[in-house]
Amino acid sequence: MLRPRTTAVIATLVALCAFGLYLATMAPSIVWAFSGEDSGDLAAAVATWGIPHPTGYPLYILLGGLFSHLIPIGQLAFRLNLMSASCTAAGCALVFLTVLRLGGRRADLKPAVLYIAAACAALALATSRTIWTQSIITEVYALELLFSAAIAFLLASDLHDRRQLYLLAFVAGLSLTHHTTIVFSLAGAAAAVSLRWRRRLLDPALLLRLAALFALPLLLYLLLPLRASQHPASNWGDPSSAGRFIDVVTGAPYRYLIDHNLLHAVRAVPAVLRLAFSQFAWWVIPIAVYGAVSLFESDNPYVLYLVVVAVLSAGFLSGYHAAGREVYLLQAYVVVSIGFGYGLIVAARLISDAMHDGSPRRLTWMFGVFGLATVVPWAVMGLHDFNLRHDWQALTYAENTLFTAPPGATIFTDTDEKTFALWYVQRALHDRRDVTVVDTRFRDPEHQR
Repeated sequence: MLRPRTTAVIATLVALCAFGLYLATMAPSIVWAFSGEDSGDLAAAVATWGIPHPTGYPLYILLGGLFSHLIPIGQLAFRLNLMSASCTAAGCALVFLTVLRLGGRRADLKPAVLYIAAACAALALATSRTIWTQSIITEVYALELLFSAAIAFLLASDLHDRRQLYLLAFVAGLSLTHHTTIVFSLAGAAAAVSLRWRRRLLDPALLLRLAALFALPLLLYLLLPLRASQHPASNWGDPSSAGRFIDVVTGAPYRYLIDHNLLHAVRAVPAVLRLAFSQFAWWVIPIAVYGAVSLFESDNPYVLYLVVVAVLSAGFLSGYHAAGREVYLLQAYVVVSIGFGYGLIVAARLISDAMHDGSPRRLTWMFGVFGLATVVPWAVMGLHDFNLRHDWQALTYAENTLFTAPPGATIFTDTDEKTFALWYVQRALHDRRDVTVVDTRFRDPEHQR
């Protein structure tokens, strides 16, 4: 019922709309805003083909290096900001296609209504507050969103085709070379696939092929000890030995941030819910829940996936006490947007049945206006609240500090913001490399760099 060419064109327009919003508010360099202090560390690691903070992010470094060479515009950090925007825009396009895959089974609706519902879901995700902030700075979470959206898209396909299942296994393994919290999506995907395939997964040959495809991309982690042995300027944790390699890959330096008290996590649930509701128009999450309940009748494995991702994301956020931890609900926002899109499609069918004249044009206009009301106010607020186009604070601090230092000086720092900004100017911009930057927290095992 849906024409592939029309679908591709609208998906592209959705991605371009999201990218345009991010480009209009994008930071010109490294930033400290929106918990972006790691931008200096990541950009410095890309510049030196080095190793940033755990978990080392080998895939991000490779893609960042490639992207920065293909797009010779502005500073290195700005190019990496463009990569973040591109990843989120592509993820929103995949959410659009996912909603169409799920809702396209309702052949009794006009294509225009399906397109509007899917586009509204994707753009609601694009304009959500936390995702916007992570799409205009040098950070790892936009690429994580892309993987989360890709997994959701592949699960919505016909997994009776083994090629789709093989692709899902490979993408799952590749996603783990980027960020370990993607296990929330992987756990949901594993639950859905187990429920959908059941007896077929008892085939040893199939399991062996899936395991091999999952493990193959994980070999990227071997780049960490290989590069560490060459002593790059960015060499966090020096994972050249087995013990240090395991510490870096598993994020061991950050385990102290995990609160194992279940009662504390339960008490944090209301704050997590308030954070989630603050991301979208107030009706998005209720409609998403309605969509998940409606989808359960026809595709309960997919609903299981949605629930597992949302619960694990919220649970982790409740017990993890790090600055800027709101980014760990990112995968939950992806599944919320998918549920929201499907809920709109179900609601459209009910409204169509209730309309005595059955006018498809009036239904299309109704949903078009609703979609604008869902997206436009948040886009306008985002253009104002997240505008980093003139944010030079981090770079100005680093340049002023380095350029006023005498030759061969030693600068002592004690925060990520200062240390990473100085690293960026030295390692990415190649200025004042005669100055030694010493972070005094290196003596603390919890802050080993």
